[in-house]
Amino acid sequence: AVALTQRLRKTINVDIDLSRRNFSNQFKYANARNISYVLILGEKELAAKKVTLRNMKTGKEKSIPIADAEKQLAKML
Repeated sequence: AVALTQRLRKTINVDIDLSRRNFSNQFKYANARNISYVLILGEKELAAKKVTLRNMKTGKEKSIPIADAEKQLAKML
């Protein structure tokens, strides 16, 4: 997660939450700061070499390869 964050920070404003809060609280945090998109990278995603991209306005999620995360986010922002 940290390596992906560092890579994304080269082109996108990125924050990382390492506090071990549950997803509900992390989503509340993102909403309170008007964050449009959240990347979810847990054990399941790491094993599949993917991240889950969540649109915070619509709640829709899609799974994308980790290698494509930067390109996908850049298109959306």
